[in-house]
Amino acid sequence: MPSTQNVFHGQDRNGVQVDTPDVNFRPVDKRGGFWVPGQLNVGVPYKWGGFDSIADFDAGIKNGKFAGDITTKRHLENGVSDQAVGVDCSGFVSRCLNLPRQYSTYELPELMLTLASAEDLQRADLVIKPHAHCMIFLEFDSSELGVALVYEAGARPDVDITWPVGRVTLSRVSIRRLLSSGYGLYRFTDH
Repeated sequence: MPSTQNVFHGQDRNGVQVDTPDVNFRPVDKRGGFWVPGQLNVGVPYKWGGFDSIADFDAGIKNGKFAGDITTKRHLENGVSDQAVGVDCSGFVSRCLNLPRQYSTYELPELMLTLASAEDLQRADLVIKPHAHCMIFLEFDSSELGVALVYEAGARPDVDITWPVGRVTLSRVSIRRLLSSGYGLYRFTDH
């Protein structure tokens, strides 16, 4: 249950640009946000560099932290806002895999076995484009050949979608399209 104190658009006290994906955030030529201050909202907002657990997220909201940060056009040296809570795509995957820290989209493949083809995909396998985005495979959509259901935080940077940006979602994706744009298929092994 966020309040108006969880909304922020501007530079935080450390000079990091923050834009929460609240419903009133409607940038020109981009998708807008989804969560509504003063209403019960379901889901964890996207936060660039975020690795918050659900408990940490809930505590952060209660303590007035910003609910998410969809500003992603920055360099690592510009930092991650310590005044916002949420998860980004690799933070979400790292949490789901119960990893001890957030692994980036370029580090995750180092922990994985590479799959030879889409036919090898099983529930909980990963679809990763290093330095860009990662998703968790759920299953193939039985109604459309080559389309998969995946869980992801935020939205793929290479695909234009129409729903509000900035949260963990279940999405439909063309595996062939992802593979042709540089994504790889991986399976986590914890050894």
